[in-house]
Amino acid sequence: MKIIYSIFFSLLVFTVLSQNKSEDFLEQGIIKLDEGLFLEAVQLFDSVIMHDPNMARAYTLRGEAKFRMGKNRKAVKDFNKSVKLDKNNFEAWYNRGIAKAHYQDYIGSVKDLGKAIELKPHYVKAYYNRALSKGYLNDYKGAVKDLDEAIHIAPDYYKAYHNRGYWKDMMGQHSEAIEDFRHAIDLHPYYHDAYNAIAESKYQMGDVRSACAEWQKAADLGSYMAEELMNKFCEENSAENK
Repeated sequence: MKIIYSIFFSLLVFTVLSQNKSEDFLEQGIIKLDEGLFLEAVQLFDSVIMHDPNMARAYTLRGEAKFRMGKNRKAVKDFNKSVKLDKNNFEAWYNRGIAKAHYQDYIGSVKDLGKAIELKPHYVKAYYNRALSKGYLNDYKGAVKDLDEAIHIAPDYYKAYHNRGYWKDMMGQHSEAIEDFRHAIDLHPYYHDAYNAIAESKYQMGDVRSACAEWQKAADLGSYMAEELMNKFCEENSAENK
């Protein structure tokens, strides 16, 4: 009986020590991740997984570190393992959707971000990023619908207005797009991308003079692209009107 008790006690102590090591490595890995030391973070999460191969969070965090190193496909493999261990792991579904979009698997991205939204329906960035993937799949209406929801959740999210305007513009809804770009500027007055977007919409509508005025505003805010477009389109237009 004493021998059995001794063996049981030894196993219990080993298990507790392993758990403590895993938690220590995990905390250290999170610190390295926050500091931008991604390789060191990966190595620490490797140690966590070695001690506890069924810890879903460790795979999620290691995947995030790999993603931030630009290793998108390797990150996805970790997220795969994470969702296999925990089907309700929001961070793994969300991060996998983002990583897939980075190597242009937009269909997979839309599916994963959809699952993330099921788990966390009010997470605005999930709608925002799913809209991007839908847009790249030429599902402009779907993109606009997701951005409608993003704006409903976060009315001050100026980038959501800008992107919604972009996809409306792609559908030829130039006036509606300009309204969204203007709203983005109201929320963020120095957002030169929105002025550039208005200029492009105006140009598509045949209003070159107004387009040039908007490009000028963008250029005044430091947009080099606006300067290039002015040199290309506005000088030509000015010469034609002389």
